[in-house]
Amino acid sequence: MLVLLIIFMVAAPLSSVDQRIELPASRAKPAPRPDKPLIITLQPDRSLLLGDKPAPLASLGEVLDAATGGRRDTPLFFQADR
Repeated sequence: MLVLLIIFMVAAPLSSVDQRIELPASRAKPAPRPDKPLIITLQPDRSLLLGDKPAPLASLGEVLDAATGGRRDTPLFFQADR
């Protein structure tokens, strides 16, 4: 077993050969980032904030629709207390 271990320890570095890979350049335009992202924050007392304003859970849908102008594809960021 010791002989096999030594053989594998010597052979393993030899089996990996460094080879340079040329990746094609991307032509895609970067996605635009929102100027002011919408951040939903979960407070330690389990209350929600949308940005700096309180957002009650019962009316969260209406608050989000008002903040996004009814756009359902607006990205939202979520942060929470530990």
